[in-house]
Amino acid sequence: MSRISVLVIAAALGVLCLASTAQAQRTHRVLYRVVGAHFDVTYANASGATEQQDGKVRRFQREFDAPAGAFLYLSAQNNDEDGGVRCMIDIDGKRVQYAASQGDYVIA
Repeated sequence: MSRISVLVIAAALGVLCLASTAQAQRTHRVLYRVVGAHFDVTYANASGATEQQDGKVRRFQREFDAPAGAFLYLSAQNNDEDGGVRCMIDIDGKRVQYAASQGDYVIA
C-alpha cells in the first residue's frame, strides 16, 4: 500500500473520530409531561439516575438537557379507582413518545 493511501485512510479515520466526538457532545432539550388526576411518576433525570415523585396532582413536567444517546424513561401510575394517566416525551420540541392508560390504578 502506498504512503499516500495510508495517509488518506488515517485522515478519514481522524475525521470519523471527530464526528463521533462532536455527536457525543451534542445535547437535546427533553421535556417530560404527565397529565392525570392523582398519580405517581418515575423517570430518568438529566444525569441518567431514576427519580420518583409520589402523589402528583393534575400535571407533572420536567425539562432538561440530555446528551445524544442518553437513556430516557417516563412512567406514571394512576392512584385512583378510576381515571387515567397520559405520559409524553418531547425532544427538541418534537413529540417522540406518547402513552395513555385508563382505569383503576393503571400505568402508562
